[in-house]
Amino acid sequence: MRIVLGAARMNSIGQAGLLALGIAAAIFVATGCSGDDNGGTPGQIERPEDFLPKNPSNWEPSGGAQSGTTGAALQAIINGGWETYANHNMREFATRNYTGVGSEGGVMDVWIYEMATPAD
Repeated sequence: MRIVLGAARMNSIGQAGLLALGIAAAIFVATGCSGDDNGGTPGQIERPEDFLPKNPSNWEPSGGAQSGTTGAALQAIINGGWETYANHNMREFATRNYTGVGSEGGVMDVWIYEMATPAD
């Protein structure tokens, strides 16, 4: 199983945005290596949604998390390019948008994809 973490869009966020992306990656790695609060076994990856940042510093979630398991579900929320993931054995995805607070402002979209195999 392979999880791909990506930020699809960041606008005018500067260092705070890079820090938030780093936090998201650290949460992903730490959770994937040590289990989770959902009863998972250490080292076992549950669902992509489990790895979305809950309360990153200086960022507020804007809207709820979205997830799905089909290309059609991905197509409903992504602006082009969904076929690439669907054609490479995407099993599940999760995404959430965040708005920067304070003077930095900005927008960060976090996307996490579960792929069927490492080769995908």
